[in-house]
Amino acid sequence: MYFQGRESDPEVWFQDLSCAWSFLARSFSDYFRLMLTHVGLPGWQHAFTPMGSHPSTLAWLRLIDVRRLAVDTPPSRQAGAVPEAPAKSPKR
Repeated sequence: MYFQGRESDPEVWFQDLSCAWSFLARSFSDYFRLMLTHVGLPGWQHAFTPMGSHPSTLAWLRLIDVRRLAVDTPPSRQAGAVPEAPAKSPKR
């Protein structure tokens, strides 16, 4: 979605499948640069959402540009990350 605010500064936002909006870029030029950086892979926009990238997109990034994959993957989802301990449920 291309949004033009009160200050006439356009922004680009992305709505994922959960219907949540995520900010992508301050202008269409910035958005286009991001797209080129991600080689136009389908679903690259999901890297900027809380859901994260689709596994097939991550697989393509591994083949094309591992450095970009390191930037797009949150530390908790990177290989070798230590998973958090599950929260304990309160006793009843």
